[in-house]
Amino acid sequence: MSSDIATMETAFYILCKGVVSAVLIKKIFGYYSALYILLRGNQSLDGYVESIRLKNIDCYSAFTASKTMTAIESHIQIQWAKEFQGEH
Repeated sequence: MSSDIATMETAFYILCKGVVSAVLIKKIFGYYSALYILLRGNQSLDGYVESIRLKNIDCYSAFTASKTMTAIESHIQIQWAKEFQGEH
């Protein structure tokens, strides 16, 4: 039996709306900080994966004509060991 590391990248979006963008920016970075602390404190997701890391972040303070919507796009990389039986 052999093993290999599988890697997956995903985009994670946090959207907030309903008040002026100055308030939303503080709110959305609070949510992102909670996600960051969660992933940095448990990089194996309780043993389900080998590692998880935040690769980058993009903030959109007003991404439509509306000034009452704010978003963060974060790219996350997840790695886990994949075991397989090779042919002999």
